[in-house]
Amino acid sequence: MTAKIALLTGALCSGLAMNAYSQSNVTLYGLINSGLTYQNNAKGSPLFKAQSGAWGGSRWGIQGSEDLGGGISSIFLLENGFDAYSGTLGQNGRMFGRSAWVGIASPWGKVTAGRQYEETTAFLGKISASGLWAGYIGSHIGDVDNVGATNRVDNTLRYETPDLAGLRVSALYRVGGTPGNIGTNEIFGLGASYVRGGLQMAAAYENVHNPATSLYDGTVVTPTFVSPASNPIFSGYESASDMRVIGAGATYQFGQLTVGAVYTNTQFRDVIRTASTPLAGSHTFQDVQANLTYRVNTSTLLGAAFDYLSTSTAHYSQAMFGPHYALSKRTELYAIGIYQHASGTNSVNKPAVASINTLTASSTPNQVAVNAGIIQRF
Repeated sequence: MTAKIALLTGALCSGLAMNAYSQSNVTLYGLINSGLTYQNNAKGSPLFKAQSGAWGGSRWGIQGSEDLGGGISSIFLLENGFDAYSGTLGQNGRMFGRSAWVGIASPWGKVTAGRQYEETTAFLGKISASGLWAGYIGSHIGDVDNVGATNRVDNTLRYETPDLAGLRVSALYRVGGTPGNIGTNEIFGLGASYVRGGLQMAAAYENVHNPATSLYDGTVVTPTFVSPASNPIFSGYESASDMRVIGAGATYQFGQLTVGAVYTNTQFRDVIRTASTPLAGSHTFQDVQANLTYRVNTSTLLGAAFDYLSTSTAHYSQAMFGPHYALSKRTELYAIGIYQHASGTNSVNKPAVASINTLTASSTPNQVAVNAGIIQRF
């Protein structure tokens, strides 16, 4: 196997045609995002900092396929995430924390196994502001529903149908892997999308058992449990025994203008009271986002969005705007300005404070941030 890989790599680098490997391909790719961020309040003080990955996580990856005949091929993807300013690994130090999977593609669909995106990210992310132009920093408030791809899922099996006249459907299952209790750490997910002309629609459902360990990379919930998330919008609910997300949305393109909306309902059920999750019971978030993009010309894109998140005890609103300017097919500059306001009582039973994604929470109900940077793809 090592010899085969070495020969294949040599052929790719030299551009020589080797008949034995003519039906195989391996591609190295990546993206680097670095920028500067100003926020008016980070735990009570203004902050100006260098920030990697505010728009999109810096990464490099290897993807490949091998033709097995009859329209069937084996496929794989390994994708590493890193901080472009420090060079450190992302995703809690994983070598391939963004994605790591292998599978089979055929005329009847695609089956993959490994560490993958779950269905709200895979389907709703593409039609939200974060997927269209705003990036991670412009995800749904708190990214409570994971539409902005804050988290990936280990130990998954996923099936996706081929394109059926514009319709695609997917199902995901995370194997629990807990002795004596099959249901612990299980995740079930369904997603669907439909594209016709300028219309794109999507819907997704997730049922996450024990989200602290199965989704958030935390530890088993005990009375001394410490929530793995730092965002007070939802960190106090991560000791839930069950998390359920359902959402739907659509975009429509009118010439140079694209408008869209996404709705999600996220329930943290049977929250266990611990030192860092003081509010037991069940809690529901409802998020509504309206977004638009305008293609000024081939190199310039303008984006804007408004997001509203509510629970029974707190309310959050967020407005954002920003341009993208392409210097070439691979390099672009961007900027985004965000304002967020909070009211009520948050998940840790304290007065709600604004907390823009990827940033340190404010000490007040309001927060303003501006991020500008460069994106280089290869």
